[in-house]
Amino acid sequence: MYWDWASFQEEIEFDRGNQSVLHKFPASVGREVACHVVKYIAQSLSIASGTDEPSNLQDEKDVNWTMEVLCFGLGLPLTEHEAINNCVKVYVEWLSALVSPKPCVPRPIIEDPNPFAQVMLHHLLNLFKPRPDSSTDLVNKQAVLCHRVLRAIESVAKESAMLTRETWEVLLKFLLAANDSLLSPPTEKDIIGLSNGKMLFIGASVNNLMLHFFTLTIYIYIYLFNSLNEYNGMESNPEGRAFYTVALHFFV
Repeated sequence: MYWDWASFQEEIEFDRGNQSVLHKFPASVGREVACHVVKYIAQSLSIASGTDEPSNLQDEKDVNWTMEVLCFGLGLPLTEHEAINNCVKVYVEWLSALVSPKPCVPRPIIEDPNPFAQVMLHHLLNLFKPRPDSSTDLVNKQAVLCHRVLRAIESVAKESAMLTRETWEVLLKFLLAANDSLLSPPTEKDIIGLSNGKMLFIGASVNNLMLHFFTLTIYIYIYLFNSLNEYNGMESNPEGRAFYTVALHFFV
């Protein structure tokens, strides 16, 4: 069972799905592009939401390019709170395509939401990464945005009738990777809220965030566990054993 988890752990910890092409440019360039682009997208989204106007992102290549920018924007320093908030706003709206698509969601996502949702979940991991030299106020603002994302994911997990097995698995990996990011030993001494090699969460909002993580992970794990039991047989299925050991690692 350990080897099942070990192979899965490497996949989670070294996944590059949350890297944007903008990460290949100087940080100042990526920040400039992201702040301007996501502000426009968020404003357009707000206008379209109120008028049922369709998104002007009609081609898959347009959506893919935009998602590269949003991916980078989610990892901006917490001082760029407005830009990060705009990124969250856009992805929360787009994830609604898995439940009840809105006209403001780009057509390619409405037509085939699962692959895009899987990419979005990888990108959203950037939101959960601790930032060095962040004030208590900014960390709590980050926690509020994390809560918003978790509520959106919870809604999708409980209400969507179109989630594929692959998307369920990405959901679980997302939760495990986000927890690993928040609870892993610090890489820099001055990251606020770190004590004894673990995240010392600041304020009730951040403590509640971890409770939200825990309950949502249980919900998704139980779904996958029951699914594997029903269709494949947990004990005889290698994939089932891997998920079982991953969940055990998280809970203990």
